[in-house]
Amino acid sequence: MKLSRKFLTINLSVLAILLAVVLAIGFSYYNNIKTESIQKKVEETQQVYRDALEAKKEIWIGNALLIANNPQVKNCLLDTNRQQLESTLNELGNSFKENTGFKNIKVHIIDRNLNSFYKSWAPDQYGESLRYSNGYKKVRRTREAQVALEVSPKGLRLKGLFPIFHQDRFIGIANFEGGLNSIKRKMEPHNTDFLYFMNESDLNIGESLEGKARFNQYVLSQNDVNPTFLNYVQGDFNLARLDKKGYHMDDRYLMMKGSFKDFSGASTGLYLLGVQREAVMQQVHQTRNMLFTVLGVLFGIFVLFMILLNYFVNNIIIKPVNKGVSFAQAIASGDLTTRIEVKQKDEIGQLADALRNMSDKLKKIVTNIHNGAENIASASEQISSSSQQMSQGASEQASSAEEVSSSMEQMKSNIQQNTDNAKQTEQISVKTTERIKKGNEATQNSASSMREIAEKISIINDIAYQTNILALNAAVEAARAGEHGKGFSVVAAEVRKLAERSGEAAKEIDEKSKSGVEIAEQAGQELSEIVPEVEKTSQLVQEITAASNEMNTGADQVNNAIQQLNQVTQQNASSSEELASNAEELSGQAEELKQAVKFFKLDEQAGGVYQAQGTSHLQWKHQHQGQTTQQPNGQGSNQNTPAAKAAQPRQEAREGQSQPSHTRQTQQNGNHHAGQGYDTQMNTGKRDDSAFEHY
Repeated sequence: MKLSRKFLTINLSVLAILLAVVLAIGFSYYNNIKTESIQKKVEETQQVYRDALEAKKEIWIGNALLIANNPQVKNCLLDTNRQQLESTLNELGNSFKENTGFKNIKVHIIDRNLNSFYKSWAPDQYGESLRYSNGYKKVRRTREAQVALEVSPKGLRLKGLFPIFHQDRFIGIANFEGGLNSIKRKMEPHNTDFLYFMNESDLNIGESLEGKARFNQYVLSQNDVNPTFLNYVQGDFNLARLDKKGYHMDDRYLMMKGSFKDFSGASTGLYLLGVQREAVMQQVHQTRNMLFTVLGVLFGIFVLFMILLNYFVNNIIIKPVNKGVSFAQAIASGDLTTRIEVKQKDEIGQLADALRNMSDKLKKIVTNIHNGAENIASASEQISSSSQQMSQGASEQASSAEEVSSSMEQMKSNIQQNTDNAKQTEQISVKTTERIKKGNEATQNSASSMREIAEKISIINDIAYQTNILALNAAVEAARAGEHGKGFSVVAAEVRKLAERSGEAAKEIDEKSKSGVEIAEQAGQELSEIVPEVEKTSQLVQEITAASNEMNTGADQVNNAIQQLNQVTQQNASSSEELASNAEELSGQAEELKQAVKFFKLDEQAGGVYQAQGTSHLQWKHQHQGQTTQQPNGQGSNQNTPAAKAAQPRQEAREGQSQPSHTRQTQQNGNHHAGQGYDTQMNTGKRDDSAFEHY
């Protein structure tokens, strides 16, 4: 696939991905806006409802205040004058209707016993107990005004209750009550329908709602209703949908629910608010249209950018790359005269410059190869003449090698004899050292035994001394015994004489043993001094033996080197003949190389310049080689041969090695030339060519 198609494919792929991302972002943002708009509409509708209900509560409690503070109402309640009270309340009711706009207004006066005193909607019905009402009981208990929704015989009603006082005495309650139809009218400008219901369980109080419409466990407590909305609630609407969020929107309404609290704070009914879907979605649709318009404009800008980018890439990158491909194909076909015309300062321009430099270098290389092929042909003739000189020099080296080999054989036999003598001397020295060591040990053992004898003799001397003392004591005791102890005295005298003779003998033996110990220690000391000298002599003999072995090995290496050199010389002779035949073959290969180089097409002018440079360089090299081969006695050719060049690094490596200890020993003994003539490599066993060169 061409680069332009690849780039177009990449652009289309990026465009498709971007379109998908834009649509995903757009729909996600649209859904977020939709959710936020619905939540905002729910909050606004709830707030409108709360404001309307709170406003109605304030009006209801205010009207109840006016009724409770009216002096005529108080007098009628004290005098039980219902006719006058009816007239007074009618005047007040008409005034309320004119000023507030509320039409369905009901006023109920309750006496202090919480019995009905007067009903504006049923003046002839009075006296029933109203103690079921938590509101009435709370006002009588707290003596404070109250307003809330409560179930009454008319259904669920908003009641504003205010206590009536006469001279700080509680005499009754003024109840200003009514329905919530006005809230429905307040919600209509906001495209919102309103319904409120009483609990079905409160029908025992709100008997008038018995035939009203029902919804789940609730009874409709509203007169002014929208039939369409009521039918929707009773038919398609499911109240359970509002349990999770408190609101739900389908294809017709955005529904909300809430409950009423009575005077005790308990739930007493349900209200439903339904906002038409079109009113909710109007702002959402406007935002959606604006969003997709912005996204469409951004997508169009990106498409335009991709078109301009594609045009830029085709002119700045793809076309110069195609020129480079054509140029490379022409070079591959052998046409070195082609040129690439790209004048840019970016990486593409650098690539074009590199291709131009490659073409110029390739021209120069091809031209040099062509010229080199011609020079190789002429050089092959010089190689042929040099090979003849090498053959003659190899013959002379072979004869010299044979003479050196015979001399090395004689030298090797002498070294072998010295080696054998040194080995015998070493064996004798080792045996002598061992015997001296044994004599030294025997002398030390003798000295130790004499010391032990001296210790034992000293013990005998002590025993003789004690025996003498005992004999003296016995003689003293015999003298004391008189005649009876004469025989014991004679025995004691003999014992004393034996003790004295034993003591004298022990002293003489002790002196002799001490003298013997001193002589044995002196002999042991002299033998100890002789042992290191004998060991040193044995060590020197061992070093002489090792040096002789190394010299023998070195002689073998030198002899082997001479034999190998003789073989190399003979190989050089045969190689020189092969070199002559290879020179002829080289000439043929040079001709084939020139034919191969003709594959490339060159500029005549550039080819002439490169040819002149290459010819002068190669001619100088051949002249230099000719001078080295013309030196007398074959020395020049010898130094430039591959064998000589290969031998030089080995010789330098061997000269840099440290000489072993036995080599230094032979240098001290006058064998200076033998130590430098070869390198005795006892452990490696490798032939040392530099030894022969030095020799």
